[in-house]
Amino acid sequence: MIPHEEIRQKLDRSWTFRLIDTIRNSQSGDDLEEVCKTIAGLDDPRSIEPLIEMLEDRDLPYHIREAAGEVLQHGCIARCEADRRGWWNSGDKLLMKHALLEARTSEADIIIPIAQDPQHEFHRDAIAGIEFGFEEPEYKQLLIKALEHENAEIRGIAARNLCWDEPVLAEDGLIKLLNDPDDEVASDALDTLRWFSSQKSFLSMVALQNSVRDSMREDLQSAITDQKEWFEAAFGRLPREHQPFLLTWLKPIEELLSFRKENEEVNATDERVVTPKHPPREKTVLCTAQEVISLFDDADGCWNNKQRWRIECKWNEFTQFDMERMSVYFREHQDHHIREFGCCALASWDRNDVLEIFLHDACSGVKRNAAYQLKRTSPSKAVAQTLFNVYQHINSTGELAADLLAAFVVHAPRAGLEDLLVDIALNERRIARKRTAVQELIKMEAHSSVESLLSLLEEPPLLNWGLHKTLVEYCVEQELAVPYFSELCKADDLYLQEWLAKAVPYLKPVLLKGVSYAAKN
Repeated sequence: MIPHEEIRQKLDRSWTFRLIDTIRNSQSGDDLEEVCKTIAGLDDPRSIEPLIEMLEDRDLPYHIREAAGEVLQHGCIARCEADRRGWWNSGDKLLMKHALLEARTSEADIIIPIAQDPQHEFHRDAIAGIEFGFEEPEYKQLLIKALEHENAEIRGIAARNLCWDEPVLAEDGLIKLLNDPDDEVASDALDTLRWFSSQKSFLSMVALQNSVRDSMREDLQSAITDQKEWFEAAFGRLPREHQPFLLTWLKPIEELLSFRKENEEVNATDERVVTPKHPPREKTVLCTAQEVISLFDDADGCWNNKQRWRIECKWNEFTQFDMERMSVYFREHQDHHIREFGCCALASWDRNDVLEIFLHDACSGVKRNAAYQLKRTSPSKAVAQTLFNVYQHINSTGELAADLLAAFVVHAPRAGLEDLLVDIALNERRIARKRTAVQELIKMEAHSSVESLLSLLEEPPLLNWGLHKTLVEYCVEQELAVPYFSELCKADDLYLQEWLAKAVPYLKPVLLKGVSYAAKN
């Protein structure tokens, strides 16, 4: 009997190869669901090669290859960049399916036509594959359309994959799915919709309370409670003189909230007492190279106490000899977890050379952490060029692209930098890049450049209202009148409205009539 729960809790990698053998020796596949879940949870890089070998071995039974592929979808696949097109062109249906599930933007020419064709035999896998990296609005539209697919599984997949960006245009389709006849689809829609900070999503969940199916009752109440607290907290964060504007906007849901009395007490005492929900975790403190190596060198050990947030290292107290030793150790280590962990140390020691190597790492986590840590090392034109080259790669998306661009700004020469960031902010179709360009211009105090971008406030959201909030926040901090204020007042987004409330004192008198009308309607 395999103690799955204990293995997952301890992240006991001594089981890795025994679990792989369990997959390899399986007779039917009926016993593999828990095994796959446990191996995926271990995230042991030593499992990658044997799992890929099983996936690619066409002489093995289908259920074994399928189980191997299932695990690989949850891991950092070192060979994936080179393999995806090969898998698709293999003619093997399982490899073709896996290629779609692992696709990135570089494979858009393969996956998008299939995602556009609801009758294609791989349509389900194409929709599932449009998850990470497909930031452009046209890709999200494919998921939004799939919310209406006749196949319940595809509707559920689309609902889950929309969670990451909370696109405004997906909201109506997700609300409709709350009443989907399939329990899992309705639950998937709720799991995504609960992150939308709009009155429409909140009211849709409240309206569902009297007819909710038993399987969703607890999750629905949790989602309603969370959103209720968001609205109340936003009101409570505002100074008293800014609250009337937000209260007007909150009018449609005011009776469902309970912020008034509590807020008056908070304002009266001007205190913000926060009780931690969980006691702080104990951390392992490491002060020498040998202590770090001793902790990580047991590849078969229990890794629950080796995760980054459980470890505190005094990197600046290491001797010069230990710094050199550990730089080599991190650079050459085969475990992507260790390379990722080492990025903080390398930045503390100003090791641009190793972090620059990590920008080309096969593991996206290592790549992103290297970019993040390069924001605090000594500026280097060579590093700036590498950062920008990696940033320009078609698969540099989301938070990776944001960290690459932010680090590039740290290392790049000032000449032409503002113009480049303005061009990105105006013309980029990927929201993470667009918003980071604006944020970096704000940090640079490039006021004329930022003010030239305020025209973006007139445009509808590319995906969500995040960019608009950033620009409104800038206006408030600079005590500028927010352009297109009366139109923005109609946006159904709590956090945008919270900043618009702060912007009211800086409005020009001519705007006030329009503001009053927009706020009330």
